[in-house]
Amino acid sequence: KPSARATLAPVLVSRIDDHGSSVTTGSHDTTGSHSSRHEKIELLVEERMRSRLIGKQGRQKVAMEASTGAHIAIKDLALNAMHDAPSGVLVVIDGTPSSVSKARDELASFCSIHTASWQILRTHYNKVCLPGLKSEVS
Repeated sequence: KPSARATLAPVLVSRIDDHGSSVTTGSHDTTGSHSSRHEKIELLVEERMRSRLIGKQGRQKVAMEASTGAHIAIKDLALNAMHDAPSGVLVVIDGTPSSVSKARDELASFCSIHTASWQILRTHYNKVCLPGLKSEVS
């Protein structure tokens, strides 16, 4: 297996605000309006974790949503055709900043989260999934 497929400790892949622009992490306001803020992150999880997340009627996902208060969406990525991109499952977590970080920690406690080749994957994923863009992968 090429080392690009190595799975590392959980790393925040992207942080996106409601308008889809990246949010810098670190300037957290502690003014109390905190709870109304919304945050969304995307993490790439190993393919073999798919059944653990959504098997048994999605019990794990439902349990994580219940315990953290974040919304968790799971999207399949079929990118095996790309020799240097890891295949896997994209987990999108959104909610309040505190619920999102709780959900991320819980996810990390039983999943390996990919960090390799994210840029390639992200670009490809957007090309494939966004209407009007055609994939350049032959």
